[in-house]
Amino acid sequence: MSKVTKFLIGILLAPTALFTIAAFFQGFYSIVKSYDITLWFVIGLALYVLVHKYLYNFSRPYVFAHEITHALSAMCCGYKAQDLKVGEENGQVKVSGTNIFIFLAPYCLPLYAVILLLIYFFWHLFSPDTAFRYKDIFLFLFGFFIMLHVMHTVNTLQEAQQSDLLQAGGNIFSVTIIVLSNVLIIFGLLELCFPGILPLFSLFKQVISNTLLFWRTIFGWLYNLVNGASSK
Repeated sequence: MSKVTKFLIGILLAPTALFTIAAFFQGFYSIVKSYDITLWFVIGLALYVLVHKYLYNFSRPYVFAHEITHALSAMCCGYKAQDLKVGEENGQVKVSGTNIFIFLAPYCLPLYAVILLLIYFFWHLFSPDTAFRYKDIFLFLFGFFIMLHVMHTVNTLQEAQQSDLLQAGGNIFSVTIIVLSNVLIIFGLLELCFPGILPLFSLFKQVISNTLLFWRTIFGWLYNLVNGASSK
């Protein structure tokens, strides 16, 4: 896929990404509103923000997850990964091949939250009573790790040019894919933890209808502009 094609795809999907962000905040409101079920998850989210701002920003753990995700995504594509290096602010892993998935996976996948969810799932599968007793701790840590991923991803995207994004297809294309992927993945994880709380169908329907309305308005305006110019 050429850079021009990726750029055009990014432009076409950009309004969808913006409407998806709006849907994300609406979904978050639904989570907060159901505080009788989601209280410890919300506390985990809030506490991470405070710890990140005033105590420790977890930069090294984030870099580790970032590079590990690069390595895992490369191996999933049949490539080799080696020489993992992790520093306080940046890291590196050598892979034998690359593609869009490998470049952008770390920005889309909240690795620690996914690992925690898998651990709890198997724990609940084999010892449901014990797992249930620690459910509040799980939800707290789940919220903590979700916010770790979100804050670091946002901060990283606000920094200077990221080579991953440029090599994946440019900033517009990459940021659009990252936004859409994050919302879909986080919504999916939240649905697993809190079934039925998120109005997923109405949110996605709203995103699609708003996107269609946006482009219909743009093309209608262009059509009128061209017709108006040709009639003079």
